[in-house]
Formats: sequence, C-alpha cells, structure tokens
Amino acid sequence: MTVIRPDWCWYVAEYVLLLITEGVGEEYTIHGYLIHADNAEAAYAKALALGETLGDGYQYRDDEGRVVTIQSLGLHDLDNLQEKTLGDETHLFLLSMNDCHGGKPRVRQKSELTLFDEHFHKSPAAAKGEPNPLP
Repeated sequence: MTVIRPDWCWYVAEYVLLLITEGVGEEYTIHGYLIHADNAEAAYAKALALGETLGDGYQYRDDEGRVVTIQSLGLHDLDNLQEKTLGDETHLFLLSMNDCHGGKPRVRQKSELTLFDEHFHKSPAAAKGEPNPLP
C-alpha cells in the first residue's frame, strides 16, 4: 500500500538526459522537476509528457563553439513530496553522473519508480498489516 495523503499533490520526477558534446564525448545527467497532480497515476502520465519535451535532439553551441546535443532517455525516478504548496514543474536539481561508478544512470520501468514501489512506500502500520492511520 502506497502512503500518500490527499493533500500531498506534489511529486518529483527525475529524468536521465544524455549530453553529447562534439569532439568531447557523452555526459549523463539527472534532472529533477516538480509535478502537480491529484494522484500517482496522474503524476506518472504528466511526468511522461514532460519527459518528451526535455531536449530530445535539441542542439546548441557551448562556450567553445562545439555542438552539444541533448537526448532525454526517460524517467529515473518518480516520488511524492510531502508538501502542500510549491511551484509546478520547477527544475529542482542537476546531478552529473560522470564521476559516478559506471557513469550511466538507469532508466527505470514504472514498477521500479519509488512512487510505485510497494516495499518502499509501506507505512509502519501497513507493513504490520494494520490500517493506515493517515486520512
């Protein structure tokens, strides 16, 4: 059982983006965005739609004149924020993956996202088989 209160209508969607710089190589990054939705399924649908707009094939020239191409590879994670008021689709963070072991973050299937992971989101009461105390 996923523990999400009705007044928690904010979600964080994390996306894997690949930046390919001409003459330099590839760089993987994670970008986080806020999503406002009424429920988990609506958040997932909105996250997929937003992901399609995140630079798929977008190109620009960097400060040294090299062509940089951005490709959106998909969702890395999606989870609920336990907050009531925030700004919709605000860019939360950028995490460079080049210094990580292996360098490439994994794009996950829906069932692997934190929001839909049954084991991750169980309340202590639900884990014991008791009713959820939250409204």
